[in-house]
Amino acid sequence: MIHVTLDIAGMYFDHTVAIHENSTVKNLMDKVKQETSNSPRGARFDYLPEPLGKNNQVNSITVEHRNGSAESRQTRHKSEQKRFYSDGIYSFADDMVVINGKVLSVDPNKSSVSAWQYYVYDKHGNEQARNNKDGRSGIARKIVAFDASPTEGGYELKEGSCVVWRLVTIFVRPSHSALSETFGPKLTCTAE
Repeated sequence: MIHVTLDIAGMYFDHTVAIHENSTVKNLMDKVKQETSNSPRGARFDYLPEPLGKNNQVNSITVEHRNGSAESRQTRHKSEQKRFYSDGIYSFADDMVVINGKVLSVDPNKSSVSAWQYYVYDKHGNEQARNNKDGRSGIARKIVAFDASPTEGGYELKEGSCVVWRLVTIFVRPSHSALSETFGPKLTCTAE
């Protein structure tokens, strides 16, 4: 068994569980969901996979904070002047669809989508996607299904790993057709 932390950015939630080696990010999330659903006190965690396709991406994440469970990380290790966020339900859903490998907004009028992304860090805080796996530094990031095992191209969770989920905004097309629509006449540079 290894100990791995699930962290949800912006929802004031992190939870460490013991899982089997070779577990997927989905296995980690299922274990956290199961452990926190039975908790009489503290935060509860839940998520839903994308309703369309293979269900190997996350659609929504929900955290219910109860009894002052949403403590700020900045004051967590202080003995006084602790800061807590309000009890209640914190829930975010993405608004993207993938059709034939292309990311699109569910609203055709929007130029961006909100999408859940996760990052895996080792016990030293190094992001796995940036590890020197093939002799180069700065390996390009790629979409890795959260239910993929290491043998299927998924991340290898190890003792002390931390999986961080963030809801990010990604442009799928320009927000304006030309620079001049937003900033006025185009600027030109001339060499002197």
